[in-house]
Amino acid sequence: MERLPLNSVDLHTITLTNSLTKQEIRPFLEANHFRCYRVESQKLLHSAGDVCSFIEIVVSGMLAVENLNEDGEIFPVAVFGPQSVVGGNLIFSSKALYPYSVSCLKESIIVRIDTKIVLQLCTMSTPFLLQFLQIISENTAVLHERLAHVSQKGLRQRLTQYLVAESAKQQTQKIVLPLTKVRLAQLLGVSRTSLSREFTAMQKAGLLTYNRNIVKLSHFFEGCIF
Repeated sequence: MERLPLNSVDLHTITLTNSLTKQEIRPFLEANHFRCYRVESQKLLHSAGDVCSFIEIVVSGMLAVENLNEDGEIFPVAVFGPQSVVGGNLIFSSKALYPYSVSCLKESIIVRIDTKIVLQLCTMSTPFLLQFLQIISENTAVLHERLAHVSQKGLRQRLTQYLVAESAKQQTQKIVLPLTKVRLAQLLGVSRTSLSREFTAMQKAGLLTYNRNIVKLSHFFEGCIF
């Protein structure tokens, strides 16, 4: 992880801090209370049980909140992209510990703000406080929705929805998977072996064909969404 000069980030383009005036934010900048980092892809930032003593604002890139399921597989609880805040729902807890691990899915730039500084900003600026409360409320909703989504749906349904979304994004039935199968399996909460087995089963059912990172959907594919 590489420390960057703070002037490499425009804090007024960040949702959480854009309500602060230049006069309000200047003392915090001069005291180096905002710290900027570049984080390499696949780096583990926090392990479950680590103390959470700051929030992390995702300026660019993508962070994932992950856990291990009962089979020892990585289970993606949620993914957070630009403008997201990680740790906001933990820092003021009586036990400020990460319940899950946090890793970097792709190279990211983040800004860290310590708990005591977040508290100062909340008491100093009502707009900042309201924005902070909105963000952590939305984060909580995302986490609950993700947990409910994964627990209620089977692998084929989750994989189907992912492929449908990628097909729409790429505007073709011939999809180039943007992730490795290992990472896709992690995002779907299964092992790579289980994912490969499901691809094979769907191919035998005439729903798709696949070769390495290319997946071609058949005209029967939409019928397997349930």
